[in-house]
Amino acid sequence: MAKAYRESRGELAERMIAALEAAQAAGGDKRGMQSAALLVVRPSVDHPEYNVRYVDLRVEDHKTPIQELRRVWQIFEGFHAANAHLNYASQYEAQGRTDLAVMERERVGESMKRAIARGERDASLLNGLAWACATHDIFLSDAIRAAERAVEMEPRNIDILDTLAEVHFRAGNASKAIEVESRAATLDPKSTYLKEQIERFRAGRK
Repeated sequence: MAKAYRESRGELAERMIAALEAAQAAGGDKRGMQSAALLVVRPSVDHPEYNVRYVDLRVEDHKTPIQELRRVWQIFEGFHAANAHLNYASQYEAQGRTDLAVMERERVGESMKRAIARGERDASLLNGLAWACATHDIFLSDAIRAAERAVEMEPRNIDILDTLAEVHFRAGNASKAIEVESRAATLDPKSTYLKEQIERFRAGRK
């Protein structure tokens, strides 16, 4: 457990799960497997809820609970942890602690790369990561890959098409952004938001 914890990368939650996996591989609890849980708290002035519950995941009854905890963590990492890292990045930036702000943003990039590498099939998760990166102008090449994969899975999902368009626009490809957003607009021709997005892309307004 200690070796896995020391040698794994990522934030505390990731390293704790690696330690649990190593423990199970070494024999685990002789009574067998049933449940697993992970609770991490983290100090924050701007987001006091993190002081009580930064990561709170549990698997109550499962044949392979640690494996399931890993799956649940991957979902959490995509939907919630990315926003939390960006919240901390803003907090550290305001405090003049740019090195820590950079680290928090890199955590989001690492989450994105892991999702792509494992062939993530949850379109909403990929979309959430891509949108977080787009709106903060970070890791845009990976965000395009994630959003394109999400569109492949759900080609008629307007929210996902909008994300892909936004990422292309942030990456400096306004014509591609307009093309993708126009596809979304054909699916929902009454959407004022989509029309405004197209006009925004044409005007070059972030």
